[in-house]
Amino acid sequence: MRIMADATGFPSIASGESSLTGFISQVDGTPAYTGVFQGWTTRSLYTYRWSPTTGPQWTRHARKNEVDRLDQWNSETWLYNHDKSMRLGLTGSTWGCYSDTQKKWIPLDVSHGGTGANSLDDAKTNLQIPEGGLTKAMTLNAPGGAVDGKYYPVIIDTSAMEGYGNLTCPIDIKTAGRSSSDPLNSNTFSGYFRCGGWSDSRDIACGSFVAYDKNELGILCLKVSRKDYPQYVAFYIHKAAFPILLQTGYKARVIVPTEDYIIGTSGVK
Repeated sequence: MRIMADATGFPSIASGESSLTGFISQVDGTPAYTGVFQGWTTRSLYTYRWSPTTGPQWTRHARKNEVDRLDQWNSETWLYNHDKSMRLGLTGSTWGCYSDTQKKWIPLDVSHGGTGANSLDDAKTNLQIPEGGLTKAMTLNAPGGAVDGKYYPVIIDTSAMEGYGNLTCPIDIKTAGRSSSDPLNSNTFSGYFRCGGWSDSRDIACGSFVAYDKNELGILCLKVSRKDYPQYVAFYIHKAAFPILLQTGYKARVIVPTEDYIIGTSGVK
């Protein structure tokens, strides 16, 4: 059977086809009909159903190559928007949205449950998470080549913190805990420090220092850098007191130098 485009009742969903070619078959039982047709122009598939209660019902079925919103790039599957300016990509373990016009990844905004950010710092800003707190606890070993009986600096650089080292920085240091007979068993310092750098700012060190035995100094002292370098402070740890457990201010950098540590022409050495 062929239905021409100018025939009465030609389906509107087949607009653009010059004709539909196919067949109609009567359904057993009630007076009803079903059919399958192909469009002459697009070669798309159309199905037809008719019953006394529904009347004629036409459905157009897209060809496989008409679905142009999906692409497979090896292990990446991409879903495009209407004009292919944005795409959503998925792999076996990651996913994200990429803009081909902006040439960058687009984060999910806060109003849709995301962070609206591509970095941890920007995410904290967008979610109004205040800066502060401590770093994760870290275990630090003695520097390579350390000699028995000597103290070695663990340097805290606070230049990346809020205040650029001009405000106090929290610190928790605990040396290795061993049996009571160990000559350097478990020293702990918990408190705050600041290297003023200049005489008008003044240096600050306050907190609680606890030693298992008053003669067992695993943490000898705190030394601040000289002027022009107010962000650097060194805690001197006995070689035998390593490894140490340490937490300090958020964004502070911890350095265990393996040789003399000199900042410019003056500083911690």
